[in-house]
Amino acid sequence: MMHKLITLGLCIGLFFSINSFAQEQEKEHHEEIVVTAHRIETALDDVGSSTVVVTAKEIKEMNAATVAEVLNTVSGITTLSNGGPGKASSLLLRGFHSRHTLVFVDGVRINENTSGGFNLSEIPVDMIERIEVIKGAQSAVYGSDAMGGVVQIITKQRNKQGIGGSLEAQAGSRDHQKFSLNVNGKSGDVNYGVSYSKYSLGDYSIAPGDEEDPFESENFIGKVGVQLGDSKIDLMTRYSDNETDLDGGWGLPEEDDDREQNSKLSTTNLKWTHAFNSKLSHVFDASYHKQETVGKDDGFQSYKYENTSTQLHYQLNYQPTDSLTVVSGLAHDENTGQNEGFIEKQTISTTALHAELLWKFYEKGMLTLGARNDDHELFGNETTYRLSGNASLTDDLKLHGAFGTGFKAPTVNDLFWPESPWSTGNPDLNPETSEGYDLGLTWSRGNIKAIDLTFFSNDVKDLIVWAPDENYRYSPENIDEATLEGLEFRFQAQFASAVDFNLNYTYLKAEDSMGEQLPHRPENQAQIGLNWNVTSNFSFRTDFLYKGDRTENLAGVPTTMDSYTKVNLGLAYSLKERYRIALQVENATDEEYEEHIGYGIPGRYGYLILTATF
Repeated sequence: MMHKLITLGLCIGLFFSINSFAQEQEKEHHEEIVVTAHRIETALDDVGSSTVVVTAKEIKEMNAATVAEVLNTVSGITTLSNGGPGKASSLLLRGFHSRHTLVFVDGVRINENTSGGFNLSEIPVDMIERIEVIKGAQSAVYGSDAMGGVVQIITKQRNKQGIGGSLEAQAGSRDHQKFSLNVNGKSGDVNYGVSYSKYSLGDYSIAPGDEEDPFESENFIGKVGVQLGDSKIDLMTRYSDNETDLDGGWGLPEEDDDREQNSKLSTTNLKWTHAFNSKLSHVFDASYHKQETVGKDDGFQSYKYENTSTQLHYQLNYQPTDSLTVVSGLAHDENTGQNEGFIEKQTISTTALHAELLWKFYEKGMLTLGARNDDHELFGNETTYRLSGNASLTDDLKLHGAFGTGFKAPTVNDLFWPESPWSTGNPDLNPETSEGYDLGLTWSRGNIKAIDLTFFSNDVKDLIVWAPDENYRYSPENIDEATLEGLEFRFQAQFASAVDFNLNYTYLKAEDSMGEQLPHRPENQAQIGLNWNVTSNFSFRTDFLYKGDRTENLAGVPTTMDSYTKVNLGLAYSLKERYRIALQVENATDEEYEEHIGYGIPGRYGYLILTATF
């Protein structure tokens, strides 16, 4: 409690200390639009749920190599990596496990059906136009996977006439090599885009030892959209091929030259939008996503698992007045998971109805009320709801908040993992459920883009955790209850029209029903980013990331991982607005740390970035 009071005092002190500076700045207002919070285009200022948007410009300025690096700049998010770039990478949102966060790429769900999680390393940052993070329970809008929140990754596409794009090459130490090409255009009523990326990194071991664990990734995205009068048809296809070396697992030699993993995924999405008139429109969305992961090893650790998802969604948007909007929809998902040699193919279907009312009760205030009923093939009907709102108390100060419920059905692994001396599934599991809220204040004026302080609290019942019994055999169990609560502080500003500064801090209390800290959840995490435009052509960038102590269970014994601070440095020079050369140094202080015990992160390394835009 004392820690919270100290943090709150610092935040309030900062608020008043910069007030005089902000008063001297001319206020500018740029309305930013998000599409994820309510399934329709909504002004960011009207969204009640705590929402953060990261743009392509911000990603470019930080010279980020991975999506995980980008998301580390968002308060409330903790990323986890099994050994650095190219290795399995996921996130915790406000203490919720990765399986509780729904991740989209261009509207297509990428969560695995076997584990419920996702791998952020399979998404190249150079293809991203923006990332929208909606925090808090979103099950009333998106169903089971969205108990903790939603992350929507939107790739690049041109919406104005003409053609444009970029060509980028990177090279550096630790065999860092990257090439990317983005071409986007619009001609008349047709817009299109093609993106290709190839990335590789080696010369480091993810476990103590000398042998290298390199990786290589190839990605392709193609888009085309056609406007046909009052209708629009959009087609997207995505392909990814990722190959990485791994080290020995539990009980095996740390150095293992034979272990490899290859993951391939393909996605197709077709969307039809039609406006009947200015008040009524509908959207039909169909997508297919397939992921196959193969692990090769001379020993007994070979594996192959496959996930496929077919998603159908119909949405009706009705705006009877300027202040009222109703968004309703029908969804049907067929999700299949298989782990060859362990779990036979399992297909689970879900059908859902959802509706949400958006009421803009005055120019600077909005209330929303939504509900959703999911008919799950194995667990029957589950109804969730969400109430959110925001209101401007003054021209500069906004109050925002949300209250909602969520649920998460057990995964294929949880239910069907075969019995062995080491592990077994549990067909008697219950779905996880949650109830929570957040409440915050956002202040902005002039060059102070945002000062936001948000409190959040979530109670989770029947939390599923894989834990060992007295014979060290692991199985999933429903913990009676867990509490995830804390505060987030965000400060974004521009000083002297040349320095962009952001600070994010998260305090998190994540405990199970016995009062024990949940694994991998640091109580304190902070990030500072500074981008200084020294001249119109030359800029300097630095990023600091601090993560406090975390725990991890090894054979049922909680083990503490020490806190760490990571520093990245970058320089960039632009020539004639079309060419850019940048130098990035990752982990500049050569910090030694782990995000999972036994999985080391690369030490200091640097690379050169050459970019041409057209």
